Order: sequence, then structure tokens, then C-alpha cells
Amino acid sequence: DWVKGRHPPSPPFGGPDTDIKEVLKFYSFWTQFASVKPFAYVDQYNPREAPDRQIRRAMEAENKKLRSKERREFSLNVRELAIYVRHRDPRVTAYKSEQIKQEKRKREEQEARKLA
Repeated sequence: DWVKGRHPPSPPFGGPDTDIKEVLKFYSFWTQFASVKPFAYVDQYNPREAPDRQIRRAMEAENKKLRSKERREFSLNVRELAIYVRHRDPRVTAYKSEQIKQEKRKREEQEARKLA
């Protein structure tokens, strides 16, 4: 799915009648997000202005460190936003409450079998 540093197409958010599998696929995609943006705007140094190779490499290393930090923060913000929205999505909360009810029914049936 990954072609030339591009993300595969993201699943649609859907609507109130969207199948829960599609909804969970959407949240799975965004909670595992990792940016492919270059983040060149955070560069502190221009390596072309370096007087020699050693200083240029040090500048490039510092820029790389800054880009990596910015990429991590951006990706984390996207993932946290997806988690925040997922916790408030009525489709997901309804699904979770249904799962809890099913688990409770299964436990009650198992206990009834043990007592019988």
C-alpha cells in the first residue's frame, strides 16, 4: 500500500449507519498513524553555508534530530486526537456496551451450567 513515501488511502469516517468493522478500521488506521512529511521547516541550520564537511555533518545531524522530534510530536498529536474522538464516538460506545452485555450473558450462562 505504501508507494513513494505516501500513505495508503485512509478509510472513511462513515456515518451513523456505518458497519462497526469499518468504524474500527478507521480508528485503527489513525491510532497507528506515522507521518511521512519531511518537516524541513524545523531545520535550524543550512548545511550549504557550512565552511567544511565536519561542520556540515554536525548541522545535518542537528537538523535530523529536530525533524525527528517534530515528526514524533505531530504523529503523537494525530494519534491522541483519534483516541479522543474514538472515546466519544457513539458508534464505538454502543459497540463496547454491547460487547460488555454479551460477556456478562456468557458468564451467567457458564455459571448456570456449573450450578446445574
